[in-house]
Amino acid sequence: MAACNADAVSVETAVQDFDTVHRYWPTSPNQLVGTGGELEDWPDNPRYYSISLGANGTVDVAAAPGTPGHILGPQDHETYTVPGVGNICATV
Repeated sequence: MAACNADAVSVETAVQDFDTVHRYWPTSPNQLVGTGGELEDWPDNPRYYSISLGANGTVDVAAAPGTPGHILGPQDHETYTVPGVGNICATV
């Protein structure tokens, strides 16, 4: 799903920009949204996937329950891939 990849990349960019300005990783989506944030709102599509922040600025993507990728759990945006499966966004 192209929207899944695009949303994850948007959050990744916001995280990198936040780190450049503040010199530390954001710990909450609220730091990236709204006034002073890089994002207008937090991207997600609960029917297919959700995006969250992990440790040290990682962006995790998790497939929603009922999608083929759900049993895989959250995946780090750095690679989007699961060995033997491929891109997590392709499973939603």
